[in-house]
Amino acid sequence: MTFGLESFQTTEALNWMDMDPLNGKNLKDLRSGLAARRSAQLPKLATCLQKDVVDGYEAEQSAASEAEIEFEYDDCDELAHELNEVYSYSESLEFFENYQAFHEFCSCRRFAGWQESPRPQRCCLVEALLDQLESSVADLRLKALQALAYILQGCFMDHDTEQSLLESISSNAFLCYDCGAWSLLCMVLQMEIDQSWDTEHGSKVTSDSLRDSHVLRLTLACMYTIVECVRRFECDKETSDNEKTPPEELALRVEVKRSLLNELDDATSSLNVVPVLFDMLSRFCAGLVPHYPIRKVLLLLWKCLLAVLGGWRVLHTLKNDKRQAFGLQPCEDTIEIASTMQAISNLTFKLSCDREPGGDNGNGEFLVPKRSKAPPKRQLANSGSGDSDDLLEEMVDSYSPPDVDVSMIVADLVSDEPTLTDPNDRRPSSPFPKENKPSTVQVVKDACKNASQQKRLPWSSKVTFKEVENFLEMKRMKFFGYSFGEGDRVTTVGLPKPIQESYNAQVRHVYVSLAEMQIARERLIQMYPMTHKDVDSDGPSERLYQMILPNMRKLTFGLVKVLLASAPCSKGKADMVNIVYEVLPYSDDVESATSLVDTPEALRLNADVIRQKEIIAKSVSAMLLLILKHLKVNHVYQFEQICQQLVFANCIPLILKYFDQNVACYVRSNSELTDSCFIDCVLSSDVGDIDANVAARRMEMNRDRSLDDTLTEGGVDGGESATGRPYVWRNLFSLVNLLRILNKLTKWKHGRTMMLVVYKSAPILKRTLRVKQALLQLFALKLLKSQAKYLGRQWRRSNMELLSAIYRNVRHRLNDDWAYGNETQSQDFQSEESSLMSEVDRFNMRRYGTTMTVGDFKPLDNNVISVLGTPFIHSDRFRKNYEKWLEYEVFHIQTDYDQLLCST
Repeated sequence: MTFGLESFQTTEALNWMDMDPLNGKNLKDLRSGLAARRSAQLPKLATCLQKDVVDGYEAEQSAASEAEIEFEYDDCDELAHELNEVYSYSESLEFFENYQAFHEFCSCRRFAGWQESPRPQRCCLVEALLDQLESSVADLRLKALQALAYILQGCFMDHDTEQSLLESISSNAFLCYDCGAWSLLCMVLQMEIDQSWDTEHGSKVTSDSLRDSHVLRLTLACMYTIVECVRRFECDKETSDNEKTPPEELALRVEVKRSLLNELDDATSSLNVVPVLFDMLSRFCAGLVPHYPIRKVLLLLWKCLLAVLGGWRVLHTLKNDKRQAFGLQPCEDTIEIASTMQAISNLTFKLSCDREPGGDNGNGEFLVPKRSKAPPKRQLANSGSGDSDDLLEEMVDSYSPPDVDVSMIVADLVSDEPTLTDPNDRRPSSPFPKENKPSTVQVVKDACKNASQQKRLPWSSKVTFKEVENFLEMKRMKFFGYSFGEGDRVTTVGLPKPIQESYNAQVRHVYVSLAEMQIARERLIQMYPMTHKDVDSDGPSERLYQMILPNMRKLTFGLVKVLLASAPCSKGKADMVNIVYEVLPYSDDVESATSLVDTPEALRLNADVIRQKEIIAKSVSAMLLLILKHLKVNHVYQFEQICQQLVFANCIPLILKYFDQNVACYVRSNSELTDSCFIDCVLSSDVGDIDANVAARRMEMNRDRSLDDTLTEGGVDGGESATGRPYVWRNLFSLVNLLRILNKLTKWKHGRTMMLVVYKSAPILKRTLRVKQALLQLFALKLLKSQAKYLGRQWRRSNMELLSAIYRNVRHRLNDDWAYGNETQSQDFQSEESSLMSEVDRFNMRRYGTTMTVGDFKPLDNNVISVLGTPFIHSDRFRKNYEKWLEYEVFHIQTDYDQLLCST
């Protein structure tokens, strides 16, 4: 009996040691001689591990002391940060050139000053600038554009605080749009796009630096400022800015916002820049126009789509409205619930022993606590004295919440009761003295308080009708040996009562998605086209899908190529797009601008390149997520169409490449140089410091900053996490968006989930959990849960704490066996994707017809008379701008028709 008891204690001690990852080497040495050291050397076993246990405890406490990242997820960052990200560090000197152009223009017009002038005089000045912007002289157009850019930059020379500058930028944006600046900027943008291609020789215009895209960058920056300021205005909210604004100004801003949104949403309007920006993106990714400022193009395109479609709050309202139209219940908001969750610890394992004041046996030996089973519940009532039963019932009624089972709490909180052991083997002094043990009433009181403070699982469980039907079929076959056929989800006659209770619980949690209703309606329309008509949808999402459908493959591949080029660990290749032209300084030789090593200018340029990649990744990820979510609400087949294109473009391994790095260092990147950002740069300058003085001062500032060892390629020296440094909002925002995109691409798709397994995403996602941010961890845990079934039992056994984190944070499907089941059925992933593609193609052909017909499959007319006699239908956009087309394409181009008669 004694040998068995001591062997049990030895086994329990070794099991406890297995939970400590710091004791792997010592444990290997100890197991080699385990047969010679049975029970007699058990105290020495605890002694040799005492130091490792203490070190592990300190490591756990150090990791637990790290503060959680206070990150508030939103559609975009604050206005100041969004305006800073439009401009690169290399454009800092251009701010003062804009001021000089504005100052010269005001001197010629004898204009007093912007701040001192009333609104009518400001409007006259803006209209004069717009008149000069239509000049045929390129230099005059450039000066007018620079002066207009200075106005949209808030006339920063008249301000000394950030708040006043932001208010001036916002008010000037509304003023410029009201004066007609948007239409002129659209015209200048179209002119620059047309001039970027040499029509005379049919060759590309080579460009290497900021000099080649000066007008284009100014135009896009002005348009971005107008869209961002107008989009952020909310007239229905009582803010401090709205209270200070006069009523007539508020009415004007409401009208300006309505007009701008209508123009951006009108596909036939010449002032809608969304198709123009998509075309610029396609030409840039094709390598035709490498000098395009791709960051400004992507930022403006993202903000235009955000203004037209709406953010995640608008999307949640739209989704619930569509669900109610189908007769479904509203759904919960993922972002709002996830914002209340707490981040999990970044340690993979936790120590299971707690150091108590009495945990020393007097000989300096730290004793390993024994595992003890909870005694029966009736022993707790007999362990007290006097009227403990009545007092216990009173305490339960006073402190127990209504949804807590107190009997289970009592059974779980007596683990410190002594277990039944051999009296001869009892130690001289117990590590838990009996006199310091709290009373039973106090234990129950503390238990009820802790239980009342504990939160439930954050998500309500879900189950589908198909899963309920499969559950009933399985139970009928088990108890009766036959089934009732498909479609019977209500008959429970003859089933045992526990089975019926399980069935009722599943029925209470049945969730019907909006996609299921849309698929069912589409099948009815295809089967009975005469009796079931499609619901006319003319919303912004529908118009966007119709616009991008003919060129969806080209656009998705272009976005993925830009996202690949902006990856932190990407290497420059010949077939990759070059996204650094926008940050290269003015230089005739690119090598001379980048060959300066270990100089302040080189370090600043290095930080600017890293920042350029981060901003592009932010805009592309936000744009893709915005399009995916809105198309999924509009129609699930539209969502599946763009998802398949992203999968074909290898978007899944690309997103995993973003996370296959030191994510903690990426979140705390040091590429943001505060003094070089737009707002801080213009506020720290005086009127007299414009040319050489400004340049000298900025070089001195960069030289001082270069002494900081954190300005390296990765943003953090040595690749270690910068614990005490603040995080970068855009990088964390990009990572959350990329994880959400990956979830949408792989959800309920077995073939795509297997791609995650093939690309070994599990260790990559586990490293992502080191970032203590609840939202980021939630979407990483979702991806781990989806592939847990394919990773095998051994992986789940070695990642039990990870499974516990998934259970605590991720939504549960009542009949899902993700935590214990193995995928034994062979899946035909190729046929699954093929069937989905055929369904999407049938939907597109039925709904859009010739809009998506590929040009190579159209019939070709070879009769010259028939071709010449075919009437050519011009678009509405061409008809509205016919005079401009004649002006720029016919009258301004000198054609020598005599050359056509020469023999060739």
